[in-house]
Amino acid sequence: MEKNKLSVKGNLVDVPEIKALSNGSKVAKATLGINNRYKNKAGEEVDEVSFVDVEAYGEKAEVLEQNGTKGKWMQVDGKLVQDRWKDDEGKTHSKLKILAFDVKPVDIAAEKEEGKKFSNNSVSIEGNLVAKPTVKELPSGGKTASCSVAVNDIYTDKKNNKVNNVSYFDIEAFGDKAEFLEKNGDKGFHVKLDGKIKQDRWKDEEGKTHSKIKIIPFEMSVSQTKKLEKKAPNKDKDDDCGYGR
Repeated sequence: MEKNKLSVKGNLVDVPEIKALSNGSKVAKATLGINNRYKNKAGEEVDEVSFVDVEAYGEKAEVLEQNGTKGKWMQVDGKLVQDRWKDDEGKTHSKLKILAFDVKPVDIAAEKEEGKKFSNNSVSIEGNLVAKPTVKELPSGGKTASCSVAVNDIYTDKKNNKVNNVSYFDIEAFGDKAEFLEKNGDKGFHVKLDGKIKQDRWKDEEGKTHSKIKIIPFEMSVSQTKKLEKKAPNKDKDDDCGYGR
C-alpha cells in the first residue's frame, strides 16, 4: 500500500459540524487553521495560515464535538484524501481534506512552558508522478518544479470488497529539490517525500477567491521502480520555505 500520513496542529476556525449516521455513529466536519512559518529573502520569519478541512468519524468525531469551540487548538493525525464531484454543468471539481485517525485537544500554554514546538505541520506520501515536472526560473535565480503525484488508497468497504481510491496531490519544490526533480523526475516514476501542506489563494478576473492545497517537500526520493531510488539533497527546512519571495 502507498504511504500517506499526516500530522498537523492548529486552531478550529469555527464550531465543528456534527451529524448522526444511520449506524448510530457520528461524523464531524471542521476547518483547521495551520500556521506556516518560513524565511523570506531578507531572512525574516513570516507567518502564513493554511486552512484545511478535517473529517472525523466515531470516537474522533466525539472528541471534536466535545472540544469544538472556535479557536481551540487541536492536533490531528491522519491522511490526505481527495474528494471529487461534478457540478450542475458537468464540470469536475476536487478538494483535499484530512481524514482523521486521531484527534486530541492541545494545551498551548502548557506546551509553551515545557518549551515544545506548538506549530506542527508534516505530511509523508508515496506514489507515482502523473507527468514530467514543470520547471520554471524564479526572479531570484533559483528554480521551482511543479508536479502531481498519484497516491493509491486501498481499503475494504462495508460489503468486504477491496476498493482502490486514487488521490492526486500537487507538489511544489524549490532550489536543489526543483533541480533534482527536473533531472530525475518523469511520468510514472515512483516518488517518496516528506514535507508540509500549504494553501495557495488567489482571485480570478471576476474577483472570486480560489484556493488549493499543495505539498512543499523537505526530503524526497525518485525512482523508476521502488527498488532503485535517488534521493534529493537535504538542506535546512527553513531554507526551502522562502521560495525567493
